[in-house]
Order: sequence, then structure tokens, then C-alpha cells
Amino acid sequence: MDFIIESRNGLLWVTAIGQASLNKAVVAINSLVDAAIERETNLILVDCSAVIGALSVLDQYHLGSVGAENAQQKSKALKVAVVGTPPVIDEFAALVASNRGITAKVFRDTTDAVAWLRLFARGASRQLG
Repeated sequence: MDFIIESRNGLLWVTAIGQASLNKAVVAINSLVDAAIERETNLILVDCSAVIGALSVLDQYHLGSVGAENAQQKSKALKVAVVGTPPVIDEFAALVASNRGITAKVFRDTTDAVAWLRLFARGASRQLG
């Protein structure tokens, strides 16, 4: 599994491609938290539409836990939209991360995911203005 991390209109956009892999996903999570800090955003879209295969329930639990722990260690309150469909993506890893302080939600398409993340951006700009 490979990951492309880029900035798109104020979002950190991560595209995952290839065979699902827990080890590569953990490395990617660490990289995307660092990239979010570097690019001064907490809004992340992870597009898993091109991922093949699925992680086990235990692997999903580990992934959600590691992602939340990494963000908390770096004091980053992330909003993460994950795009994909079962069996590759279900809502378990997002639920685990959410239970540990990350705001995470799963979507079937990028349009809905971007709209959800934009709600947080508008809320932040209202608080600042």
C-alpha cells in the first residue's frame, strides 16, 4: 500500500493505493499527523477508494488506537474523513479513533467527506471573526 499526501484547498488529502497493510498504514498515520502539523491544518481526508483487501478487526482497532495516540502526543485535534466502502473500509477504526479523541467519520465518496470537513473550517472561521 502506498500513500500520496498533498494539500488541497486547506485540507490534507491522503490517497491510499494498493493492498491493505497494517504496517504501512501505521507509518502513513504517523506521516500524516506530522504533515498536518507542518501544513497547519487539522482537516484530513483519507481516500481509500483504491485500496484492495481489508484489515482484520484487530488490525483496525490497532490502527485507530495508534492514530489517536500519535495525534494526542503531538496535541493535534484532528478531524478525519475516511473515504471507502466495505469490506475495505468500515467504521470500526474510525470509531476506535473517535473514542480516543479524534473526530473521525467514514464516507462513500469524497464530495460528502469534503463537505463534512468544511463544516469544521467554517466553524473555526466564525470563532475567529
